[in-house]
Amino acid sequence: MDAAVFRLFLQPLVENSLLHGIRGSKQKGYVKVSIQKRGERLRCCVMDTGAGMTKEEKAGLESRFSSDDAGGIGLANLYRRLVLRYGEDSALRVWSKKGMGTAVSFYIPCEKMNV
Repeated sequence: MDAAVFRLFLQPLVENSLLHGIRGSKQKGYVKVSIQKRGERLRCCVMDTGAGMTKEEKAGLESRFSSDDAGGIGLANLYRRLVLRYGEDSALRVWSKKGMGTAVSFYIPCEKMNV
């Protein structure tokens, strides 16, 4: 595709899937990166078959996205960049189930690269 995407949008998602989802598991794990064009937007999603989170853990993670006390975590930085550049509709969305894995996605406008 010739769509413009900021560098390092996917890196923190993949890194978190590996470090917090897959690492430490005795079973084989998978990370899937998908980018799909949906109308005039791109849907970017990183899914893993790792540890997953409880509802409480997921809520704690999401609360740190917009907190000034996020501690510089990669997802909080990505959340802020997405919202600043594209607005709340592009904020990170998290789905997770303990023992099953996690998916994190965001939407951005499909803008052409100036090549």
